[in-house]
Amino acid sequence: MALPSSKTDALSNYAWVDGEDTPEASPHNAVLTSIDGLEDVVGRTADTDGLIYKVNQGAAKAWVVFDGTSGSPITPDANYGASGTITRGTTGIYTVTWDNPFASVNYVVVINASSGVTPCISQDITAQLVGSITFGCLQLNTGVANFGKIEVIAFGV
Repeated sequence: MALPSSKTDALSNYAWVDGEDTPEASPHNAVLTSIDGLEDVVGRTADTDGLIYKVNQGAAKAWVVFDGTSGSPITPDANYGASGTITRGTTGIYTVTWDNPFASVNYVVVINASSGVTPCISQDITAQLVGSITFGCLQLNTGVANFGKIEVIAFGV
């Protein structure tokens, strides 16, 4: 696949994968390697690895799946951008710490929780900070409860 003819084409149709010098089509958030002048189009994000990141507003910045019945701290079953601390403070109350803080507290969070056939009927966000989120899961007729599978997805910059 040939390189895009301009920086704009590179940003609208392609994403560079970390460590490679050829683009590949990708609808997902991807890492762009350093290219002269690219920061003029995308904006440089300060990061410890020195790479430029293209933030796709339609892609999740972080997500995590974990067993809410596990002891605290909880080890994620799978994650992206949320491999940090996950704790259960009390029954059904969880805090997820993001690997990279959001720019503001105005990011979108989607939470899903279930325990076999019993769904979580409500998720109450009690603290949404740039570096973490704390929420509770309520079960029908029993109140706050621990759930076996919890999925948290966060969108924002």
